[in-house]
Amino acid sequence: MTSASSSLGKRSRDMIESGKGKLQSLRGVRRTQSDSNLRQAAKRKRPSTASAMDLDVDSEEDSEEDSEEEQKFFTPKMKKWLGQGLYIGQHRHFDARLTETQNKAKRKSVATKENKILPMPMFAGERLLSVPYKDGRDFKLPFDTFSPLPRKAKPEDWKKTSRNLFVGEAGTLWKKAKVQSDSYCECSPEDGCGEDCPNRYMFYECDSTNCHLGPELCTNRAFAELKRRAKGNRYDYGVEVLETADRGFGVRAMRTFEAHQIIVEYAGEIITQDECDRRMKHEYRNNECYYLMTFHNKMIIDATRGSIARFVNHSCEPNCRMIKWTVAGEPRMALFAGERGIMTGEELTYDYNFDPFSSKNVQECRCGTRSCRGVLGPRPKDKPKFTPTSLVAGAKRKIQEVFSNKESRGSASPKKKRKVAEIARTAISKAKN
Repeated sequence: MTSASSSLGKRSRDMIESGKGKLQSLRGVRRTQSDSNLRQAAKRKRPSTASAMDLDVDSEEDSEEDSEEEQKFFTPKMKKWLGQGLYIGQHRHFDARLTETQNKAKRKSVATKENKILPMPMFAGERLLSVPYKDGRDFKLPFDTFSPLPRKAKPEDWKKTSRNLFVGEAGTLWKKAKVQSDSYCECSPEDGCGEDCPNRYMFYECDSTNCHLGPELCTNRAFAELKRRAKGNRYDYGVEVLETADRGFGVRAMRTFEAHQIIVEYAGEIITQDECDRRMKHEYRNNECYYLMTFHNKMIIDATRGSIARFVNHSCEPNCRMIKWTVAGEPRMALFAGERGIMTGEELTYDYNFDPFSSKNVQECRCGTRSCRGVLGPRPKDKPKFTPTSLVAGAKRKIQEVFSNKESRGSASPKKKRKVAEIARTAISKAKN
């Protein structure tokens, strides 16, 4: 019995232990599966720390590259403005003995607010206003600042054109004319087609056909600059019509021009001499003003229908010059600033060098300068003053003959000598009178 019971106890004990082992193994499998599921869910929700660090580094690099690109390409250059000079950041009621909070409360308690657009000069404006009115005055802007130039005048009979137009036989003559020989320059980028450029001193404008420098380096492209400027605003164009007191319409500058800088082109209808004579006899017979200029190859520019340059007045001391240039093989006329440049509001003038054709067609000059010639054209030649040199010379010869005869002929009667001397004296007195 003892052996049977012991064997049964061992078997039951082995079965219990094997059951416990199976239960523990099943629990371990469940734990591993749940842990793996949790890990996979965590992976789905967030990346690993290493990948997160990599993503942070990549995002920082991308942000740095974006900021560099923005700073390089998209950040505009801003101009630095001064607010109020030495006292910037302070207000009129600032007290250095008080704290910032106290100064802020004091500034808020002030009833009158200061104009921040045009503030009064600190400490100086109050001193001017504190004294009697006879010694000080209110702050005002200068007249030329708040009162701009009046608007430009509008001539009634002006038909505007910005380029030359060939009319009648002038077009056929121009086509038959030989094309002007091109000039070529070999200027260096350092020179930039300066004063030594062969195109410049022959009055040829540089372009892609006669200059190897581009428009960024070449400075001999005045008409190209004028074309670009004409497409801009009124300031870029730079001129406008004004009405003078006694010289009709004129042209003034709305901006400054440097010395020798192009201002405006003299454009109009290009006609022949025969067409010019016909218009003068019939169409312009009763006109007071003419806008004719000798151009090229015996042709004439009639700016009755032309550019604003036709209103530029004459002056014996001009501040501009009218010069003919060759642009792309074609002659063109333009107004250039003089040696000292042009200031804003200054009237533009040039010397007409007018040919009156006859003494009857001379026009009066009203430029009012010190060296005014009085007429639109060359200064009239002064008539030579009449000096009776022949009479004086003849009287001297007679006196010499008298005294020479006195020595040679001593037997001559004294009455005859006195008579000859009296004749010589009367001749000299008449010559002097």
